[in-house]
Amino acid sequence: MRQIIFRGQRLDNGEWIYGDLQLGDGDHIPMIGVVRGGHDPDYYQVEEETIGQFTGLRDKDSRPIYEGDIVEVYDLDEELTFMGAVRYALPDAAFGIDKGTGASLEPFEGNMTYKVVGNFHDNIESLNGK
Repeated sequence: MRQIIFRGQRLDNGEWIYGDLQLGDGDHIPMIGVVRGGHDPDYYQVEEETIGQFTGLRDKDSRPIYEGDIVEVYDLDEELTFMGAVRYALPDAAFGIDKGTGASLEPFEGNMTYKVVGNFHDNIESLNGK
């Protein structure tokens, strides 16, 4: 069974939180619910722009890859081929990697390995090569 997990930055302290996404009506702030010990989740308001879904994939260090992560992409010889931000493409209904060229997203491929080096929200300078 596929795990459907979201993350977002809490409005109150900027901490990343992981759990179930609750959008509510159009005038409500999105929240992520986390179950800790009990049966009822604790809900935290999150910054809407930071919400990202778990892709179901893990990087070469077994870290989960989320929408909004910055990843390095390696070929079979472990040579760095490019880096980009993980995005969701509606036409394909799939996650891919945005190389920032304006072209379509690069698909995740089984013959490549990936390494999460940050996320778009905290580490935009990594994507810009600074």
